[in-house]
Amino acid sequence: MTTEKIRKRFTADDLQELVEKAQAYDQQAIDALCAVFAPLICKECAVSYVQSALGADAQNIAWEIFLDFIYHYDGTDYKRLPGFIKMHLHYSLLHQCDTCKNVEMPSISDDEILEPKLQLEVAHFLKIKRRK
Repeated sequence: MTTEKIRKRFTADDLQELVEKAQAYDQQAIDALCAVFAPLICKECAVSYVQSALGADAQNIAWEIFLDFIYHYDGTDYKRLPGFIKMHLHYSLLHQCDTCKNVEMPSISDDEILEPKLQLEVAHFLKIKRRK
């Protein structure tokens, strides 16, 4: 596949075809899915607590989570597949951070004002830590 074809937006039918081929170990389909979701992988791995907990292994772990999700996906809703991947990747990385021994909990002092997005990330992280 050319880069032009890889970078296009996929329809639900395109995603279904790529996922089914990837599950049959078609390397071109796997490469196409990886190229499309690479920005998401990089974004999720760039979160500060993921970097501090997993370090250099963050991207390797994220790719493993992504490929495992694609391999085991048996759903029929390919229209929402990108959202499913995003949520699964996000919470799986949080779980990896939680099980890692050198996790530093994000600390928030009263003097700090966090961006709304960061506030949500910290709230999700703390919520998951409290459940366990």
